[in-house]
Amino acid sequence: MTSLEDIETSPPTLQLIDVRSPSEFADGHIPGAINIPMEEVGWRLADIKSNHPVTIVCESGDRAGMVKNTHFSDNPNVTVLKGGTRGWRESGKEIVGAGRSGALPIMRQVQIVAGSMIVLGFLLSWLLHPYWLALSFFVGCGLIFAGVSGYCGMAMVLQKMPWNKRPSNYEGEAS
Repeated sequence: MTSLEDIETSPPTLQLIDVRSPSEFADGHIPGAINIPMEEVGWRLADIKSNHPVTIVCESGDRAGMVKNTHFSDNPNVTVLKGGTRGWRESGKEIVGAGRSGALPIMRQVQIVAGSMIVLGFLLSWLLHPYWLALSFFVGCGLIFAGVSGYCGMAMVLQKMPWNKRPSNYEGEAS
């Protein structure tokens, strides 16, 4: 494990690889970090110079640890940042790109909405009419399609919601 102090005194060749989702990364990351989402690391290994020091970062350190164990378990040049971005933020260090003021990541929003719709469909079918099971079926099919195709319509809709919009003066944009 790499500590916060180790990052600050690291050589210039250190690569910080942030394995969170692009929306989590955009919400705030350690300066100089490169975003390679956890699910992309396997096919983007060429983007990581593992002969140089590499520190893997996520929000708390859990996902970074999984990436280390899966792809770099035998490489002593690759470490995990203890405490992750949360630890960095809580220690008062600079965070780049914190733009949405704490909105949940899009995929968590999708999980909440989809799960709620499935439960609602079940309850309405039990209380009112069995045809309401179609709602649960429709959402389940949408989740399967999203998993197979990589396209999630619900995520696209949720990204347009007001709580997921950046402020108009975000990082140099016109006020």
